[in-house]
Amino acid sequence: MFSAQDDDTSILVLGEKQLFQKLEQQIQGQEIPMTSISELSDASLIKKIYQIPESELDNSTLLDSIISRMASKEYTSLSISLHGKSK
Repeated sequence: MFSAQDDDTSILVLGEKQLFQKLEQQIQGQEIPMTSISELSDASLIKKIYQIPESELDNSTLLDSIISRMASKEYTSLSISLHGKSK
């Protein structure tokens, strides 16, 4: 789960139109099409944050690598919770 902070200058909101309609009253900005996301992304920074080596991208897309890490983290967190162990 990700969240926005008061000093954030860019955020990404995904969800149903009803969610955006509720949030747009609280967000100063503009809605853009999903196809524009790659223009606003810093691939080098994303690879650094998610620790994705270039060699991994020979067999996977950047998006697939990120989703894999998010899913693995969620699974690990869920697994730990179910077994009663704390981090």
